[in-house]
Amino acid sequence: MKRFLIHGYGKSLDISESEIPANGGFYIFDAELSSGDARAFLWAVPWSRKWLAPWNPWAQLQLYRAERKEIQKDALLERLGQELREFQPDQVICHSMGAQLLVNYVERYGLPESVRSVVFVQADVARTEVLPVIPHVSWSNYWCWWDSALWISAVLNLRLPCGLVGSDDKMVSNRFFGLSKGPNLHQDVWRDSRLYQILRQ
Repeated sequence: MKRFLIHGYGKSLDISESEIPANGGFYIFDAELSSGDARAFLWAVPWSRKWLAPWNPWAQLQLYRAERKEIQKDALLERLGQELREFQPDQVICHSMGAQLLVNYVERYGLPESVRSVVFVQADVARTEVLPVIPHVSWSNYWCWWDSALWISAVLNLRLPCGLVGSDDKMVSNRFFGLSKGPNLHQDVWRDSRLYQILRQ
């Protein structure tokens, strides 16, 4: 199976990374990335790490707002579409704000015929979002209510993300996945081998 991986918010100021990682933070897919069976789509907005910015709430908030704007830009959506068409994945896996980026793209352009499933993990997408109906695509959503990063998103955006409480969309298969890996639960889900085993099924 060919997987297309879309990372979420904050890779420029990830506390556990000194720079934006080439794998997009998807560590459990490193072997597939190396073999060419997976591709990471890197879209993070570059941000200065001076003055301890990764630990600065104001810097994190500024980056969050900048990336919320970035995922609406035509240039980014066109680049995403180009890579999807080139890679022709069977499955698209999105994390956090990366899920909203994909939704923005799909609402305008749909998905390549090769795509059979879309998987959201801790998605920063409103629980009430109605996803486009694409006959050849199934949608799955992995959520966990103790994700502190998504609680912050809920406050900032005045809505509950589906990665926190599940999606209201009846065509989405909601699946609870309890976060337990690393000090940054929201990001370190991609270091959790349990999730990799589930996604391989």
